[in-house]
Amino acid sequence: MSCVRVQGAFLDVQRRGLGSTPGSACLRSHPRTVSNACPFLGVRSERTGSPANPPREVDPVRQLANRKHTVLTQRGRVHGRNTITARASTSAIQEEDLADDLGQVPVIDISVLIKLLRTDEGDFDQDSLTPEESACLRTIGESCAKWGFFHVVGHGISEDLIQAFLQNSTSFFSMPKEEKYRVKRNANNSRGYFDDELTKQKQDWKEAIDIGAQDGSLEGCSEIDGFNQWPSTPTSFQPVVTEYFEEMTALSKRLLRLIAASLGLPPLSFDYTVEAHTSYLRINHYPPFEAGGGGAAPEAVEAALASEEMARSLAAPPGVTMGIERHTDAGLLTILIQDTVSALQVRKGERWHAVTSPNSAVHPFRAAEAGGGRRPLESTAFTINMGDMLQVLTNDKYVAPLHRVVVNTRGLHRHSAPFFLNPAYTTDCVPLDGGGGAAHYSPVNWGAFRRARFEGDFADVGVEMQISNFR
Repeated sequence: MSCVRVQGAFLDVQRRGLGSTPGSACLRSHPRTVSNACPFLGVRSERTGSPANPPREVDPVRQLANRKHTVLTQRGRVHGRNTITARASTSAIQEEDLADDLGQVPVIDISVLIKLLRTDEGDFDQDSLTPEESACLRTIGESCAKWGFFHVVGHGISEDLIQAFLQNSTSFFSMPKEEKYRVKRNANNSRGYFDDELTKQKQDWKEAIDIGAQDGSLEGCSEIDGFNQWPSTPTSFQPVVTEYFEEMTALSKRLLRLIAASLGLPPLSFDYTVEAHTSYLRINHYPPFEAGGGGAAPEAVEAALASEEMARSLAAPPGVTMGIERHTDAGLLTILIQDTVSALQVRKGERWHAVTSPNSAVHPFRAAEAGGGRRPLESTAFTINMGDMLQVLTNDKYVAPLHRVVVNTRGLHRHSAPFFLNPAYTTDCVPLDGGGGAAHYSPVNWGAFRRARFEGDFADVGVEMQISNFR
């Protein structure tokens, strides 16, 4: 029987079900089939799965306002407290509120470069790139420097897997609160379900579940982040999420190599940081903002969101609840999948700008080149952004963008899932000596930095840990 110390407490791993957690078994080997219309993007998916054996731990905490989850059917309608036509309502919101912001964050087809990274070494000679490959790499570098964000298509991730992941994610959030609380995270374990996270000492308007790796393995357990808690329902959740996690891990490492190459560095320059990575996947549900949930009526919040003050002010006005307050991501880079409800914003200059997913039909990338209609996406788009540790490694050449998520006051539910590529706990992130000049940061140990960040997420500890502490 194996035990592991988690912040001073010994936990019996086998007793909590971790020892029986399956690894990365191929989903095709499981007999159960899930076939449903995807609630995110309206695409039918079919995957297989098997029952999981999760830890059964209840840790009651304060709740946000009562939420009634809605589910999109394949016909594109929402059923729940408000029955509306989802696609029409979403498009109207985006076209009305975000017309000035659409299309600024680049959409990059990385298929020509992904082929180079599928070799055994994952390396390539930049001097031998074709003009198309060089142009793609240059666009990545320009996007990192200007926005810290870019969208990618042509990434090679199976659409079948993506839709199965989205279906299982939405099914999990549709369960009763008491069922989700069976895998509730706590001060000694950062993995699991939560609805009480703090950002800038303010509670987020969301619920989420975190699944992460310890030393590269989903079956591990660490003193810093604890261990994964898998829900038993839906039964296909664990095998599908496991496979999706592995694909995100592979894609994020490829993107890390492309980002290194975009700086003129050897593609493998940052690989040392993720040999035993501690990445995690956060699956989010943002319910519609409701009266009584955050100290202000939805009408007042809606007016504030549309105001010039909201567009320019660094912090949200007093009394305005946010999906997530302004922040930077702590790790190396983030791969985000978004649905069609726009809410993500990035700070650029003195204003906030919408980062609308190309998965939305109103994004300019989807506009037909000639005539009416919309261009279909050949692959689901992911949104990529830089993190604090990449900012340290690049010595501020690429800066982690400040971003936030606004609430929705018009009855729509938003779903998203960021995958955070994080270094090994023992890694000291040090600015690379590639551009000359003095290092802007002293070494940042990822394990210590991560622990401090989680403590600030879980409770109000005063000042949040930032990389500016290491300047």
